[in-house]
Amino acid sequence: MKAPTTLLSFRLFCIASLVVSAGGLTVAGDAPSSRTERNVGPGVTHISEVFSSGPLNFNVLKVDLSNPHIRLEAEQGKDRMFAGEKVLEMAERESAPGAMVVAGVNADFWAMTPRPYTPVGMSVSDGVINKGPSQRSVCAITRDGQVYFGPISLKTTVKYGNSTLEVSAVNDPATTLGVVLFNSRFGASLVGRGMTCVVLEHDKPEFLPNESVKARIVRVEKGKSVSLGPNVLVLGAHPAAADQLKGLKKGMTVEVLAAVPEIKGVVTSCVGGGPRLVHNGKADVEWRQEKVGRSFASDKHPRTALGVSADRKTFYLVTVDGRQPRISVGENLFDLADYMAKLGCAEAINLDGGGSTTMVVRGEVVNKPSDLKGPRTVTNGMLVVSTAPVGPPAELQIRPTGKPVRVPVGAEAKFTVTAYDSSFNPVKVLPDKLKWEMDSKLGNLDSKGSVVVLRASEAAVPMRELAVSGPEGTSATVPVEIAAVEKLEVTPNPIVLFSGETNPLTIVATAADGSITLSPEMIKTTATDKTLSVSLGAVQGMAKGKGSLKVAVGTSEVSVPFFVDEFKMQELEGFEALERSDVLNGTSFDSRQTTLSIEKSKKKQGSGALSWTYAMKKGGASKIVLPMEISLEKEPSKFAIWIYGDGKEAWIRGEIEDHLGKRFLLDFTEGSKGIYWKDEWRHAVAPISSLVARSQNPGATISFPARITALYIAQDQEALKASGKVLLDGFEAIYPPE
Repeated sequence: MKAPTTLLSFRLFCIASLVVSAGGLTVAGDAPSSRTERNVGPGVTHISEVFSSGPLNFNVLKVDLSNPHIRLEAEQGKDRMFAGEKVLEMAERESAPGAMVVAGVNADFWAMTPRPYTPVGMSVSDGVINKGPSQRSVCAITRDGQVYFGPISLKTTVKYGNSTLEVSAVNDPATTLGVVLFNSRFGASLVGRGMTCVVLEHDKPEFLPNESVKARIVRVEKGKSVSLGPNVLVLGAHPAAADQLKGLKKGMTVEVLAAVPEIKGVVTSCVGGGPRLVHNGKADVEWRQEKVGRSFASDKHPRTALGVSADRKTFYLVTVDGRQPRISVGENLFDLADYMAKLGCAEAINLDGGGSTTMVVRGEVVNKPSDLKGPRTVTNGMLVVSTAPVGPPAELQIRPTGKPVRVPVGAEAKFTVTAYDSSFNPVKVLPDKLKWEMDSKLGNLDSKGSVVVLRASEAAVPMRELAVSGPEGTSATVPVEIAAVEKLEVTPNPIVLFSGETNPLTIVATAADGSITLSPEMIKTTATDKTLSVSLGAVQGMAKGKGSLKVAVGTSEVSVPFFVDEFKMQELEGFEALERSDVLNGTSFDSRQTTLSIEKSKKKQGSGALSWTYAMKKGGASKIVLPMEISLEKEPSKFAIWIYGDGKEAWIRGEIEDHLGKRFLLDFTEGSKGIYWKDEWRHAVAPISSLVARSQNPGATISFPARITALYIAQDQEALKASGKVLLDGFEAIYPPE
């Protein structure tokens, strides 16, 4: 199923105009303001729920595990470690006749060091263990279809004669104090520099938890590279652990077992995540047990989760979008746990969220990822696969759907019809077999097969039906209304950019009686100067200049001024001097190894930069806080700071409190990505629209005057905690020119 997709398929900021509430936002007892449901595979239902209190945008996949044509599969990015892949690309790559990927979501958290896209938790896919577990929960599926949620352990042993060798890790390039087992998922070869490598060959390519493998030692190498084929396992040890391999000789037969005692049966798929959200039917976020930071649990972010019913027959894959105030603000883990329990989950876990949150259904990203560039490359995913054979057309579906679809006066709207068989496999239909019909009062219809364009009338028209008929007696209708736009809003306004900087662009259209969901073809944008580049959902500064951006939705138009490299700057902190070095506070860090000083030689501007040496400790979220007291009388367009990175993936964030006492998080390092660059200065920019309301005031919007109360370094993933040093300089607030 290689469905063609573009950025238009998965990135649309221009959604409905929804009211943002400043009160507590929980959906566990609320009814959604809109809900759609469609069958997308045998026993697979895609549910979309929007809650105006928030707003919150949920997507749910409900999977009947008793259906013989459906199975769940974990998938590692590009079928190997350290590669990474977008969920849509995984689905396209894995789809084949007789095994079509119906849907999927992103899965585990990952680290970029020492190798990129290393999953934090256990990963098992396509018959092979990719990596061992962490202390957090997993979702594991056995060969006989049993589903397990919760923390696990892994004990890997090699038996030879009367001896047993314990293996420290699987495919871990950083472990130097024990024996590591490597397989083909590590790469095509293992560079054995300084290592002793025992090369094993076995008869079948599978290496799964709770299933022993008999293998033969074909050679022992010291300091040489070895190939990693599908039937090869390599036991590698650095000099400190090389003595553990002395008893292994060429020609020996050994038995390798990777045992997971918490699970009965052979594990065929496994993805990590955490923390556990629901256990034994009760919402109970185990953030302390799994050493997740309180702020990670209590702040609202985009989220992905998995769950299963008490009878283990219904599986749920869930996403909730966030960090987009007009679309969805996100959920904290406690409210997400309530939502999962309400769905019917007896067990559920959280997965990687933030910009990673992605759901794919039938070749389309159906949620609204928060990253500007659309869906993020992730380490692995969980896929829903259908083995149902393709049959003749049984039904037609028109997209978009709505009650009704509202088209702005004078705008264009695109409608697509897809034919499905009785198992909900998409079926090709020749264009001349489709016939479209509608009331001419709606406008003009350009009908060309499966995709048609409606050019809406120049006046409002009450609801009418758009209909299509196809082969085998199939047909479908969708209600359409032509609505007058009463209000057209563009955010940000004005647009203030640095050269090379990209910011989200939000366009909201409102009719007299409610919101209008905008699709890309309804929007026309024109910049009066080439110094601004406009794409769907984003604007980019190209060179110094100014002008206006004209945005038209049908017959409605608004003009927004823009400025590139032309702005008023307020220096908040130049880091020229350090009055005190003992002001740091926080959690889970070594205060003796964490210091502040002024760096003169590597400064970015002025006479010095802040040198911040830090040392994180295990156990709970690490947060190292530098208190500040900086007043802001007016609302800036954005904040900016120069960061000299160390590549350790720590987060640089700030805290802001407005005059009403509402608190917000200021994120300079793109959520979980952290400081991934090393030995260079980068200008980190955070638009005012990216502020995240803290758990004390979920869904709140900031009101000025306000004050910056802190900058801090943080990390809540145990696997990513580190010691390092970063430099900070030129902390500024950016305003449009007066």
